[in-house]
Amino acid sequence: MRQLAPRIFAIDLRSLAALRIGLGAVLLADLAYRAIDLEAHYADTGVLPRAALRATLRDPAAMWSLHTLSGAWTAQLVLFALAAVAAVALLIGYRARLAAALSWLLLVSVHHRNPLILTGADQVLRLLLFWSLFLPLDARWAVWRGAARGARVCSPASAALLLQVALVYLFSVWFKLRGDAQVAGAGVAEISLTDLGEERLLGIAGRGAEHRRECARKAVHDR
Repeated sequence: MRQLAPRIFAIDLRSLAALRIGLGAVLLADLAYRAIDLEAHYADTGVLPRAALRATLRDPAAMWSLHTLSGAWTAQLVLFALAAVAAVALLIGYRARLAAALSWLLLVSVHHRNPLILTGADQVLRLLLFWSLFLPLDARWAVWRGAARGARVCSPASAALLLQVALVYLFSVWFKLRGDAQVAGAGVAEISLTDLGEERLLGIAGRGAEHRRECARKAVHDR
């Protein structure tokens, strides 16, 4: 068993370097895409003000977010810029572990700020970034190269990373084949017609609209 584990769960350090570069590039692309609707999705003047977010969450403490400290779009821009700096540092391999930790922290934070626009890909990105925190990402192709022994690494983190990728495909197949709606191509239509889907979409939109009307009334009153 001891001889089998390294053969299955060991990862080449060059592959980890490629993973680091890929994660950095994906994070930058993700930030650029989210920044297009920065005010609409993450500011109090957008579709999901912080008050509406707190009213919707069942466990607000579990959905912590640095992005909820301020509702101004300028504060969101500062956090986005900080995340971009961390992503660039991760991409080039400058203090990769610290950059990965900061990137993961800010990624979870922005996801918690507006969970209604997330997809399964966002969760996978969070998990891959989390497991990478415990791996020598800077052992190869890094401007700040860390120490590493050998050409491969085998650890619980490397096993978790590989299993994570495998489980994504395994459970994707399982979820898609366990119901008739998905196979028949009617899954999206049925989800949109459920009470939960209607409540989340219409309820959040209603709270956001109510908040904007209240802001407008206050603005008129102040004048």
